[in-house]
Amino acid sequence: MAAAANYLLSIVFVFRHKAKWSTIWEIGIYCIVVLIGAALDLIVTKLSVNLGSSPAIAKIIATALVFAVNFIGRRYIVFPLAGRGEWQERKQREWIRNRKDNDVTGPDVAAALTDPRRARQAKERS
Repeated sequence: MAAAANYLLSIVFVFRHKAKWSTIWEIGIYCIVVLIGAALDLIVTKLSVNLGSSPAIAKIIATALVFAVNFIGRRYIVFPLAGRGEWQERKQREWIRNRKDNDVTGPDVAAALTDPRRARQAKERS
């Protein structure tokens, strides 16, 4: 139940749903990452207790490690981002909105959109 709630929260607030996989594959891979995290939590907790740590300290160590592993697994395996094209497009739209401040018009706009060096050159010419 907690994994299902966490999956829903992940796709709503943190990661992009269907970034690489269909929903079925995404859920399956998510479950594998969750199971790896759970196994790692158990192993690290038991190993820490066997090495003499108190159960509370062992659990804190395991939780911190599994938190990082879960995030990395979700970010790079379950919900990998495609190219950052939307970021580049947003920056280009912002640049176009501000071009009046930069005095870049006409063909310089199109050139500047495709090549940042040309954008600097266009600004310098004006």
